[in-house]
Amino acid sequence: MMEEVREGIKLAGSEEFNVTGIGMSTGGRVNFEKGLIEDSTSAISGWKNIRVKQMMEERFGIPAVVDNDGNCSAIAEKIFGKAKSVDNFISIVLGTGIGGGIYVDGKLLRGKSNYTAEIGHISVDVDGPRCSCGYGCIELYASGSGLVRWAEEESLLTDIVGAGGEFSAKTISESAGPGNPAAVELLSKAGGKLGAAIAGLVNVFDPSMIVFSGSLVNLGAPYFDSFRETLLYRGMKPAVDDVEILFSDFPQEVGILGAAALAFQIPVENRFQLDLVKSISSRVSTPVIAEGRIWSPDQARAAMELGAYAVCVGTVITRPVEIVRKFASSLTDRDR
Repeated sequence: MMEEVREGIKLAGSEEFNVTGIGMSTGGRVNFEKGLIEDSTSAISGWKNIRVKQMMEERFGIPAVVDNDGNCSAIAEKIFGKAKSVDNFISIVLGTGIGGGIYVDGKLLRGKSNYTAEIGHISVDVDGPRCSCGYGCIELYASGSGLVRWAEEESLLTDIVGAGGEFSAKTISESAGPGNPAAVELLSKAGGKLGAAIAGLVNVFDPSMIVFSGSLVNLGAPYFDSFRETLLYRGMKPAVDDVEILFSDFPQEVGILGAAALAFQIPVENRFQLDLVKSISSRVSTPVIAEGRIWSPDQARAAMELGAYAVCVGTVITRPVEIVRKFASSLTDRDR
């Protein structure tokens, strides 16, 4: 991951862009204020209590921010997507699991621990299968992994894809049609369960819009028609009657776009300001010392090239050994 970030920063520099922040989107539970991944999903299993914000900032000397991918999806829709003009909406991400984010009165809901909008863990069956958090969560029925689990439980594998066929949410969707009623029925039931879960959120938050994104936005009419019908049937009127149900303009990129938007929201005072160094150096004849938010050799070098006489590196007092090692390593690498 660090190498990919490094390559991205290098690429931006080659295009003459100044990277002022790093935004990260990840599954699992995230402490937004501390920049801490408290508990990850199975996709990055073993990531518990990882201070990824601190790791990025110390490695690259650039302010960083990390958030849950569901929140990032909602931020992306609000800043760039279908929800730009509305203040109350629900973003739903369909993939291996189910995530999302909720905006109320123009603000993203976070809750006391940033755990708001764990949509996939709304229980729709108190006697249902076991989840990591309890029983009968909607993720166990209506997500990619949930569809496969449910089909296996109902012994529908052969009916849907035939003996020896590849089985996934994608193949279920592709096989759904007049000649495969088992696949149609499974998708319809899954969409209906999701509709029941989201009806509860509509009753609580009164949104203007629901926006779908993620890798499974192409599950098809059996799934989404059933979702809509169940939502309208179970949601309170008149609130549910005029809720728009839309699909994202960038269903696969909501996480990365939301993370980028968060990076742009990092306060200016937390960023290394190269333009300020250049402006002052060009206007005064006395030596300029650049101080503040300079953490990396690349930043120090850039400040010197723009006219700074010297730089004062951040954290040099509190972590002198680490800073000296970082700068010495950079000099060694350059000499090679």
